[in-house]
Amino acid sequence: MVRTTVVGIGGCGINIVSLFEMKVGTANTVAIDVDERALSMARVKHRIKTPSGRGTGGEYEEGYRLVKNVVAEAIKSLHGSDVIIVTSGIGGGMGSGGLIALAEELKDAMPEALKWYYIVLPSLNEAKSRIENAERALKELLPKADIVFVLSNEVLRKRPLSPSPRQLYEIGNRYIVESLKSILEIPEVKDAIQAVDFTHIEKVTRDGGLGVISFGTGRDVEAAFDQALRNYYCTARVEKGRSAVVFIEAPIAYLKAEDMDKVRDILMVKYGIEDYYIGAAYNWRVPGYRVTTLISRVKIREVEDLLKKVKE
Repeated sequence: MVRTTVVGIGGCGINIVSLFEMKVGTANTVAIDVDERALSMARVKHRIKTPSGRGTGGEYEEGYRLVKNVVAEAIKSLHGSDVIIVTSGIGGGMGSGGLIALAEELKDAMPEALKWYYIVLPSLNEAKSRIENAERALKELLPKADIVFVLSNEVLRKRPLSPSPRQLYEIGNRYIVESLKSILEIPEVKDAIQAVDFTHIEKVTRDGGLGVISFGTGRDVEAAFDQALRNYYCTARVEKGRSAVVFIEAPIAYLKAEDMDKVRDILMVKYGIEDYYIGAAYNWRVPGYRVTTLISRVKIREVEDLLKKVKE
């Protein structure tokens, strides 16, 4: 079994890691924050409080300093992990500066472990200081990460899901957790028609830059694949992506050998992705087809927009 640790930094990260603990349970989970009350409510296995109760005031450097003070303790809680997933909302001091303090240490202290980051981007109409924090965190994070997944609050708010901001954020958190859960469970699928193991996922995500991780359902495999890309809460351009993992699930009456050929055509002909691993398994719980996708080295419009916004 793949040994996974999920770390949440700051309020947004803690909400996500707590939900992951509730939904998965078998992973090691860690919460890091300055807020003692938020930590006490976190549903995680390890809580790490930074040495200040006054918060960061939205200051990048303060978030960096606070997490730097506890980073050795954090690293101890991660030992033995094959995959370390760190999640935070970038823009605030803890979620931006604190994220980078941990990322720096992880890169040097645990070079063999896969380091995935799932970050939540602020909306472009938020305060200039938050946009600048997010831009700085993004630029500093990418060289330190194996792969970075992104959820954009800008995209989340534009989708007609719910009038309540709290409900919107809950929808985003659930999507992040379900996406990660789906990809991490692929190597554990028993009796797969065609298996995808952890080494395949490692090859795709190691030095993977910006990535897409998503899932979708549909009446056929093409529709499910397209839905997976549309479900992603960012505008990802996957053409010429470096590599991909795609896992197909469907009832025995639906799933056919040519479905894998169709996915190969989508990856190679439509998107120009030549390095890929495709797996498939029967799943009677799926009403039609379910496709889980992981694509590395993509371009994300919302990341480009955020970087452009700072220059204006």
